[in-house]
Amino acid sequence: MLSPRPTTLALTTALLATAFLLPALGEEPSASVRTAILVADAEKLYRDGKYQEAVTLYDKASARAFSEGAVGTAFELSRTAAAVLQAQGQFGEAGDRLRRLALANADHPEAADSHRAGIVCLAEAMKNTPSRATDYADAMSEFLQQWPQHPACDEVRWWLAKWRLASGSPRQAIKLLLAVPVDNSNHEQAMRLLGDAGLATLAQLSQQGADAKERGAFVTDFTHDLQPVVTGEANRWPTQWSDAQRAAAVSLARVHLACGQANAAYAHRILTAAAAGRPAADQGWLAEAAPVLVRTALATRDLSGALGWVGRLSPASAPRCEHLVGELETEAIDGAEPASAGALLLTITER
Repeated sequence: MLSPRPTTLALTTALLATAFLLPALGEEPSASVRTAILVADAEKLYRDGKYQEAVTLYDKASARAFSEGAVGTAFELSRTAAAVLQAQGQFGEAGDRLRRLALANADHPEAADSHRAGIVCLAEAMKNTPSRATDYADAMSEFLQQWPQHPACDEVRWWLAKWRLASGSPRQAIKLLLAVPVDNSNHEQAMRLLGDAGLATLAQLSQQGADAKERGAFVTDFTHDLQPVVTGEANRWPTQWSDAQRAAAVSLARVHLACGQANAAYAHRILTAAAAGRPAADQGWLAEAAPVLVRTALATRDLSGALGWVGRLSPASAPRCEHLVGELETEAIDGAEPASAGALLLTITER
């Protein structure tokens, strides 16, 4: 991370991943000599290591430039003050300043980038001050509302989606994850996280005392929104499966399976289609899908099919297999294909 090194002719600052260049004051004809003197004094204080005093003078210079009508200079000087604070590890203050500056000058060409840099500062501040989490989330929502067409929106939306999921707001996360564009580098991971968000939503509904009808309504809506990623407008299996489509299929299967026996057939059907589709699924996806396929096969009483998928379980899937033993014992007790149930039970316990 670079530190700002102001000079009399130009101010170059680096704020996290965003580099900011302040044009020479001579390029701002409305900036007064007094403003230039304040900037020169601020630069000297910075070079002398008197950072807080430098920030104070940058603030004064910014206020003077603004009063003189040199709005562009005022904006850049305020941003420079924030960069000094950021360089000294005062991330919360830097983030707050950038957020206020951007919102007050929303039409400035650098406003959105400055606000995004403020979001990153608030993310850093949150590491040591968890109470800043609300500010971090609010700033991301703010960005999406204020600059909905900005190129950074997809990135900010992705940050917010992960935050909503991690902070216990899975339904909000679902909306954000579904909005990640197909051509975005995070699209596949978004399709994968939708499974986590869907399961978390079902868990919340259960905790809130929701009945089977309410849970089923959520799964219906979830399927309505996510299934088109897999089947498209024509509602057909893809002729060529993408990694994102296979990830979406796993998410749909996980959520349907969690909703009960009645949904197991759908879960099994979409996963077996994804597994059999072209091009051949890679080993990473098969390892991810195998535990779910074993469960869907069990739920649909396809014990021989489940036995075939057990062979694909990776060592990392072993903890997930523990609950399968109980399910298999139930199947055996019910007398459904006892030989297959016994073989499958033996195979799982040996892994």
